[in-house]
Amino acid sequence: KIDPTKLSTPPRNYSLSDRPGLDHFRISVKREPASSASAPAGLVSNYLHSRVLEGDVLDIGPPCGEFTLDIEQVGDRPTVLISGGVGITPLMSMVNNLAHHGVESRVHFIHAARNSRHHAFAEEVRRLAAKCPSIQPHFCYDAPLPDDIRHNRCDSAGFVDEELLSKLLPTTESE
Repeated sequence: KIDPTKLSTPPRNYSLSDRPGLDHFRISVKREPASSASAPAGLVSNYLHSRVLEGDVLDIGPPCGEFTLDIEQVGDRPTVLISGGVGITPLMSMVNNLAHHGVESRVHFIHAARNSRHHAFAEEVRRLAAKCPSIQPHFCYDAPLPDDIRHNRCDSAGFVDEELLSKLLPTTESE
């Protein structure tokens, strides 16, 4: 058991990153390195990556928050999920749930990242889209690496802006 009082930082909130109804909860934590020589590395993220092992028991609170997607409310209108960087984490729970339920209405999954080195869940999203053809991923990198373009790791270069959204989304009527 990990004693959270031994951490010299207040508790953190992390988003669930897998669908509801499983026999486990998944959180996904980006290890935060020090931003400069005089700044500390992320205390909790590094602790979770370096010290917590499979089978350890953590004292956690229940899921909370209002950023949710009710699968029962998904109708015929397209669903649009837009994220950037680590903001992809809560959308992973949503897209996994949509894929699990085999949603037939179009799901536009638009994610912005610096490049493939900073893009979490790329392969998982591609696998979900391969299993559930209604899921249409679009990855936009603002600083793509030379191989990112050559190996089709991103669908566009630049930023997610109104122009890109108007090209990707057939309607503004969506969830």
